Amino acid sequence: MKRETYIERYIKGILRETQIGKYYRAKKRFKLGKMFPKGKTIDDLFPEVPNLKIVNDLSKIPKIGIHADATEYEGYGVLGSYYLRYKRFLEYNNISHTVIDLSKSNWLEQTKNLDILVVAYTSEPSRLNELQAKTCILENQYGVICYPSCKDMWSYEDKNRVYYLVKEHGFEHAETFVSNNREEAISYVNNAEYPFVSKIKTGSCSRGVELVKNKKRALQIVKQNFGVGRRALWTYSFEKDYVYFQEFIEGAEYDLRIFIVGDIIGGYKRRMKGDDFRASGAGILDRSLFPEEAIAIALKLKEKWDTTILAVDFVYCKKTKKYKIIEASISFGLDYPEYLENDGKRVFYVKTQEGVELRDGCFWVQEFILFELIKKWFEKNESSICLQWELVKND
Repeated sequence: MKRETYIERYIKGILRETQIGKYYRAKKRFKLGKMFPKGKTIDDLFPEVPNLKIVNDLSKIPKIGIHADATEYEGYGVLGSYYLRYKRFLEYNNISHTVIDLSKSNWLEQTKNLDILVVAYTSEPSRLNELQAKTCILENQYGVICYPSCKDMWSYEDKNRVYYLVKEHGFEHAETFVSNNREEAISYVNNAEYPFVSKIKTGSCSRGVELVKNKKRALQIVKQNFGVGRRALWTYSFEKDYVYFQEFIEGAEYDLRIFIVGDIIGGYKRRMKGDDFRASGAGILDRSLFPEEAIAIALKLKEKWDTTILAVDFVYCKKTKKYKIIEASISFGLDYPEYLENDGKRVFYVKTQEGVELRDGCFWVQEFILFELIKKWFEKNESSICLQWELVKND
């Protein structure tokens, strides 16, 4: 895993802020498909995605604030901006909102009169610490419904905490050893079966994931983790004073991600590239339908976890003939329309009173997230309104 030095990051920061640096950065991101011409909209780029419509006539509307992420850069639109999807949903349903900035000193004055706050969160530890502190105050002192919530941010980008929660809720996690004790970690590697997988607690796209093939390498990891620490994703932080070792499930052809938001179920299979055992980050997606067993597990975990959205990652173990949870998260990359494929059509799952069924179409996850927050606000205020939705194709 490549990690920039302080000097490299300092030089890159200086160059990035020059006109030439901004020009080449924008061109590169546009070429990679991460940006689009400023005059276009999300609907221009993805005309096939229908609008999510609230069917009910709402006499009361919650006060909604959105901490908007960057929508423009050097004359281009930012494809990964979640705000563009939130704004699309609110405008279509004639719901007003306020754009706020949590990083400013008057963040409390901006937010304490809101009913719902959507936070522009990142994986960076310093930013997560800031946002968790502020959402805790807003939720506990002012009753604001936040996404992600303070509780959700506690487990976000921390595999150790996710493992504790999955086990606490009584679900079968891939066999995992997490310890903050050096002597216990040494004892484990002296008696372990090899190979096994070592992970850092903060990381995505398989960064910090390693197949440990022998005791010599395992002891090196223990020594480093309980010494100077291992390289983290951020130059100012190290992964230190713990180990996270997980069983290697041999023969797995893919890992399966199932996410649930409200009654909507989506996701994909991620296949390995070549001989690499890691599927996350390879970019090889399979959108075929899911096994019923995995859907049932994900639904039960989501119910116990009680979060706005939950993504559960599985690997099928041929030996036990079971789907084992390897990770879970309250968020993940959501830059493109979500759908599965069945008989040449785009579909997605919906949980109904009769069970889980397939519906035609695709959708933006952010729109269903905001729908769930509004629904939660009505339920919190003991309203008799039961929010309903439908997908309406663009004209």
